[in-house]
Amino acid sequence: MRNFLLTLFSILSFTTFAQNDSWLNLQIQFDNYPEEIERKLLQIDTLAPNHLLIAEGGPYNNAPNQSIINKFIPGLSSNQTYILEVDDSFGDGLNWPLNFTGYVHLYNSCEDTISYVEGNFGSFFGDTITVSPCNSPPLGCPDPLALNYDSLAQYTDMAVCTYPPCTSGLDTLWVESICQNGTTKLNWHWSDQTDDNPNCGIIGYYRGTDLNNLNYYPWPSNWPQGGLTTTINQTSQGQMHYFYAMLGDSTLTDTLSIMPEQCIVGCMDPTAINYNPWANEDSGNCQSLGGSCDSGEVSIQITVTPDGYPEETSWNITQMDTVAGTEWSIASVNPGFYTTPGVPVTTEVCVSDTAYIEFALLDDYGDGMCGSCWGGIDGSFLATACGDTLAYIGPPTPMDFGNDTIFTALSLPTCNTSNAIVGCMDPGYVEYIPTATQQNPGDCVTPVQLGCIDPTAFNYDPNANQQLINPSCTYTLRLLDGAGDGWFGSWIGITQGDSIIGDFTMTQGDTLDIPIVLDAIKPAKIYFFTLGNSVSTASQCGVQLINPMGQVTFYAGSNPWTDPMIPFPNVYTTLQNCGNSCIPVIPGCMDSNAYNYNPGANVPDTIFPCFYNPGCISPAYLEYHTYLDSVGVAPDFLDPFSCQNLAIFGCMDTTMFNYDPYATVQWTSATDPTNPCIPMVYGCTDPTALNYDPLANTENYTCILPIYGCTDSTAFNYNPLANTDNGTCINIVYGCTDPTALNYDPLANTDDFSCIPYIYGCTDSTMWNYNPLANTDNGTCEPFVYGCTDAVAANFNPLANTNDNTCYYNPGCTDPLYLEFYNQGFTADYDDGSCQTLVVYGCTDPTQFNYDPLANVDNGSCEPYIYGCTDSTQFNYDPTANTDNGTCIPFIYGCMDPTMFNYDPLANTNQVSSTDITNPCISIIYGCTDSTAFNYDPIANTDNGTCEAVILGCTDEYDFTGYLYSTYPNYLPGFTTVLTYNVDPLANTDDGSCLYYDLNSVTGAGNPYWLNDSCYAWVVYDVDPYCLTNQWDSFCQSQYDYCEFGTPIGVEDLTREQILIYPNPTKGLVTIKSKEVIDVKLYDLLGNIIIDVKSIQEGNIDLSEYSPGIYNIQINFKGIILNHKVVKQ
Repeated sequence: MRNFLLTLFSILSFTTFAQNDSWLNLQIQFDNYPEEIERKLLQIDTLAPNHLLIAEGGPYNNAPNQSIINKFIPGLSSNQTYILEVDDSFGDGLNWPLNFTGYVHLYNSCEDTISYVEGNFGSFFGDTITVSPCNSPPLGCPDPLALNYDSLAQYTDMAVCTYPPCTSGLDTLWVESICQNGTTKLNWHWSDQTDDNPNCGIIGYYRGTDLNNLNYYPWPSNWPQGGLTTTINQTSQGQMHYFYAMLGDSTLTDTLSIMPEQCIVGCMDPTAINYNPWANEDSGNCQSLGGSCDSGEVSIQITVTPDGYPEETSWNITQMDTVAGTEWSIASVNPGFYTTPGVPVTTEVCVSDTAYIEFALLDDYGDGMCGSCWGGIDGSFLATACGDTLAYIGPPTPMDFGNDTIFTALSLPTCNTSNAIVGCMDPGYVEYIPTATQQNPGDCVTPVQLGCIDPTAFNYDPNANQQLINPSCTYTLRLLDGAGDGWFGSWIGITQGDSIIGDFTMTQGDTLDIPIVLDAIKPAKIYFFTLGNSVSTASQCGVQLINPMGQVTFYAGSNPWTDPMIPFPNVYTTLQNCGNSCIPVIPGCMDSNAYNYNPGANVPDTIFPCFYNPGCISPAYLEYHTYLDSVGVAPDFLDPFSCQNLAIFGCMDTTMFNYDPYATVQWTSATDPTNPCIPMVYGCTDPTALNYDPLANTENYTCILPIYGCTDSTAFNYNPLANTDNGTCINIVYGCTDPTALNYDPLANTDDFSCIPYIYGCTDSTMWNYNPLANTDNGTCEPFVYGCTDAVAANFNPLANTNDNTCYYNPGCTDPLYLEFYNQGFTADYDDGSCQTLVVYGCTDPTQFNYDPLANVDNGSCEPYIYGCTDSTQFNYDPTANTDNGTCIPFIYGCMDPTMFNYDPLANTNQVSSTDITNPCISIIYGCTDSTAFNYDPIANTDNGTCEAVILGCTDEYDFTGYLYSTYPNYLPGFTTVLTYNVDPLANTDDGSCLYYDLNSVTGAGNPYWLNDSCYAWVVYDVDPYCLTNQWDSFCQSQYDYCEFGTPIGVEDLTREQILIYPNPTKGLVTIKSKEVIDVKLYDLLGNIIIDVKSIQEGNIDLSEYSPGIYNIQINFKGIILNHKVVKQ
């Protein structure tokens, strides 16, 4: 295989040794392998061992196949000899393909051909040449596409040409997702700008699913410009894919993004019995009901989904005569009939409706339909008739049933084979039959009178004859997984009429609730797709439908063995109940002043009437008395849990005799509200006392107890304390009663203080120890000796007997201004001259915080070291600390609640900032956080994986009842049969493109419904129902005269040809250009008008200050309303 290499031709050097009076042009016509060609032009130098290189080029790796290049070689000399050499690395010259001939041509304007070779010249061509004198042609840029194009220039190196910058952006790029043979592919397209600028072709592109890490791929120069197809692998199916390109001048395009659609291969014919509403690539196996069964026969549909070995599967249906004991085969398929694994095939069999039949499912290999036993997918067998399931084997039943398995049907269901259903076909009458196909006169009698027909309801209407129901409501679709690990690719889809809801799946967990809106009139069909899942995983799947009242109305897959979910083509059908217009009777208190006022009540409640003072109504509880004291009235209705604490009854007056410190209510009892307090009566309460008071209840400590003795105050033994005389009184005899006294009287019993004691001492008044009281001298007289007589004094005189007040005890420093005054340990009373050092007060303890090394007297001011954070601006500032220990922690503001969305584990202060003390916590709000998603929730801050891609289109379906009757919210007056022209079943976001029409329009039928006059466009109902349904008069003609555009144009043509809106998506500006004056309004997803511009033809809408998301541009063009979605990135 050839090795393809491409490079551009380049001239490296050129040197001359003589007069430069000539030039050459080298032209090469390449074949399909430019990368094989190299060439040189050499000047012969007879004096040098090697020739002189003038010019060279190749290999031409980047040159397009079969392209032509021209190289101008100036500065040659007419008196020199040159050699042209051309090499082909493959050895076939310029001769591939075989029917193509390339060439090398060397010439100038003076000589047509100086050297020439073509076709297959092998691996080498050489030619020795000379050139004649030839003036150089006009030089410049000869390319008319260049900015410096020179019409007079004939030759130049193209490098001197300058071109306008390349146009990059989304206007040159677009992408589409397609399905091909069950595989998703993306077709990336761009405008080929090389016709305007040869440097503006794509030279490389970036592609991938990680926007921040896209892979770069160079673009081979021999590949055509304009498009690229990439295949999406299964692992990146649900991811966003991105693409942008690099142009030849190194500019980059904008980035394209797309969510590839999942390829679902199936029957796309809605009339087929195996129709798959979600299929986007037809499988080619649509099965139609033959309708060929005769009267008395039942149509049985046999649907086989083959396993990984479809050719092994066959089946047989046997009809049996149980009386005669005979049986015979009535239908079968042989091995080899099924060819495609996983693709259901339905076969119809007509059987007598009285037949007793038996199904036999066979496998040629003997392993049943257990493809998973060999690493593949399992199969299934389903037999139905008249909508009933006759036989089924499939997940979760193990499919390794061996060679065969038998099903027996004892009897077949009776089907309604009548083609015509006669009855009233007008829903405006009570007799209306939704399934009727034929109406006879008199079938419709009673007009419908909608209202509440429930006589027990509050709004019962006795004139109503048909219940007014709620047309739709929100159900909960609950997906269940028995293993709690998700569905592994299986999914659920729902249809209602032409509406397609879903698909839905769960990637993890055991339960997923999804809100969906269902029609109450139409039945819902539920489809289950396993996508080849094994028996074990598919059997774990379950699904429920739960109505707004919380009731489960549908449940499949409740048990993997007894109630497994049956995959498509089996279809579950269920009806919804969204309730009706009846308002139930709600009894309650209707007095807004009452405590139990119920604003929702519509009739008075006679059982529980209004009450105004709820609380504890039992006087036995403290709460009863608390309410009574605070409000002034007693509670009139028991408030649950209000009676909590039993009352303690007693006297609560601390001044009363029977004050009870534990009493909480000053009642006698729960039934006696009288005051129980008893006043205090003070007195002697001791009955043995002389002054006992029997009426006293409070002792005042005045009791007088009896004291026995002599109570005669003139008696010798009178007892002043005695209050009771005991007859012991003795008369008084006065005299000296001291036997040691000089004048002692032994008969006296009462001393009259006349006793004279013996007093011994010195009776000489001139002596030191003279005692003037002595009456008896004892010879002890001593003379006076003066001096310090205190033995403990420092100047004690042991000989002195008379103190002369000269004693001192502590000689030392007596001046408190000196340190020695304190250090001597005592208080000096005699200054001995030892005061030397002045006192300095302060803290003298070196272990203390305020230690003063200069202090020599401690004044009690010492403060201990207190370690902590001393910075008052820090989180843990300690005002009592005097020594910083480096433990300061700064304030970290943030949410400290771990249940909040913005919980900050590092925060220590739960507030916004130092100046804002509000709670910063933000609650977690689950929802879709992708602003480009259909169900983007701008309030959500936590993505819960529910995002759905935006699919724009018309989503308004035809609603026969809703458009025709005035009792419905979307009633259209004057319409008889309303249809929607362009409903997109895949769309989930209405882009305003819905087209409605009335079959009885004055314009008549058509597709679309043009007026007879080609100058007027058709009128959509929401623009002008008058002109559509009544008459086309002069007013309508002037209103919708579009002849100035030549021919009538549709809404799509208006958008594409007359009004340009780009780029989309955008990061800021959106440009709008129109050939006519238009009005423009911009709406957000909540319907708010954020920009309103009148009467413009060209302008910009600036979205740079708005949040990313989807916005709606509404354009009023001559009364026609156009809606256009734009995505702000």
